[in-house]
Amino acid sequence: MAYLTIDEMYVASPCDVPWSSMTGDSTVRHCGECKKNVYKLSLLTRVEANQIIQEHEGNLCLQLYRRFDGTVLTADCPKGLRMIRVQYLKSRARVLAAIAAIVGIFGLSLNSCKSYMGVGPVPYSDTTHHVK
Repeated sequence: MAYLTIDEMYVASPCDVPWSSMTGDSTVRHCGECKKNVYKLSLLTRVEANQIIQEHEGNLCLQLYRRFDGTVLTADCPKGLRMIRVQYLKSRARVLAAIAAIVGIFGLSLNSCKSYMGVGPVPYSDTTHHVK
């Protein structure tokens, strides 16, 4: 009996249930809507993914990332995982930069409020007064 492989899988109607809303671990979670286990192929090797497909005879739910060339990203694909890791680090850097900007702006506004209310250092004055 011939089995499908991950490269031959075709998703006719992708599920819109978010992975984060399902219960389970990082590689397999249970979907409350379809009442099936959903396997995240990008965290499995090609051999593991093909074994799961064979065990379920192609009747299962998968979360997968298919690249533009049609191949499916798996855990043993270093180039694809490197790309995801770089995207993650860039996103993380953007978030940290935004937080730093907000904290910086908030800190500057606090200093100006203290000066305005008479708390803190007195603003510098360019005029000098001489007593005779």
